[in-house]
Amino acid sequence: METISLRCFDPDIDGLFRRHIAPILKLKEVKQSFEVNVYQNSRLEMDIVLAIRSNNGAASYRKSNFALRLADNLKSFGIINHVVWHEINF
Repeated sequence: METISLRCFDPDIDGLFRRHIAPILKLKEVKQSFEVNVYQNSRLEMDIVLAIRSNNGAASYRKSNFALRLADNLKSFGIINHVVWHEINF
């Protein structure tokens, strides 16, 4: 799983999402290849996280091209932190 955290410079998160994030997430090739969930910090509304899972089922230790492009596009809106996570099975 990858996460892209964004601390947004602009408090209009709804506008940012409608204009810049939602259109990308609605693309057919994105919907077919990835599951993306968007979360907002309950205390600081300007913080959002996109949790991205590949639909191919294979674990990857590298950032996906899709998430790299998305993170790059969001840089102009705030501070980005892009991380790859791996599930630990005990």
